[in-house]
Amino acid sequence: ATGQRRALRTLPLPGAYDDAVTAVVDDRLVIAVPEGDGESFSQALSAYLHGAGFTAKVGFGGGYAQPSGLRWSYFEARESLTRGQAVNQPDRLSLTSLLMASEDVPLADLAAEALDPVVAFDDRHGAELMLTLEKYLAHNGSVAAVADVLQLHRNTVRYRLQQIVELTGYDPAITADRVHLYLALNVRGLR
Repeated sequence: ATGQRRALRTLPLPGAYDDAVTAVVDDRLVIAVPEGDGESFSQALSAYLHGAGFTAKVGFGGGYAQPSGLRWSYFEARESLTRGQAVNQPDRLSLTSLLMASEDVPLADLAAEALDPVVAFDDRHGAELMLTLEKYLAHNGSVAAVADVLQLHRNTVRYRLQQIVELTGYDPAITADRVHLYLALNVRGLR
């Protein structure tokens, strides 16, 4: 909430965080601490924030020795917040989340350009093309695996994939197009 964002800037942290470096970045409190148990620290911070009346989610990132490690850790923590729990475990940093972190990269627009025609077609016809595409990418392009998971004939899967090609201009059987569609699906999931 807006009032909480303003109060976040002046919130005193408990004495246990005296060695921490803090900043407010994009309306998020960022706390950099020496490497330790991120989950325990995050649980304690979450309890403190909730006790202070904040409806906050806490995400944390790993510790890295490289010069860019602080930045990596920040992006891991930021991406973990998409899960929406009180305390959110980080996943390994992904190319998709790094690309999305840059305001200069129009990934959301590219994702919409690639997938909106498929979503619109599904909405009109109930064709489940998006589900087919998701399963196809999740099963490394195996038509047989998709057919098995969706309980369809292989030719039905192939037909749906051809419809995706016609709607988007991207062929999930071609590596460059598959990467584009994969990123588009991930961007759609993160937004």
